[in-house]
Amino acid sequence: MPDRNQLTYLIGIGAVIATLALGTCSTNARIGEINTRISEGFENVHRRIDDTNRHLIETNRRIDETNRRIDDTNKRIDDLQDDMRELRRVVEAGQTAN
Repeated sequence: MPDRNQLTYLIGIGAVIATLALGTCSTNARIGEINTRISEGFENVHRRIDDTNRHLIETNRRIDETNRRIDDTNKRIDDLQDDMRELRRVVEAGQTAN
């Protein structure tokens, strides 16, 4: 049987080993929790990026529609200018004939 000094020494070593073992489990649990939080954070960022991409796609669609309407308006203005030139020629030809 160990003497009193050896017993104190063995209890001390046992306490250190128990502390390290329990501390390691606690640390692993914390690391697992951190990993979970990081993963959830990345998922949240990806959702936000996807949402932003959807908004950008919709904005681009609206810009394209606006550009089509501007092009249509420009074509109508060009047609109107052609009609005005034709009317001027007709008016000038009528004035020359008189």
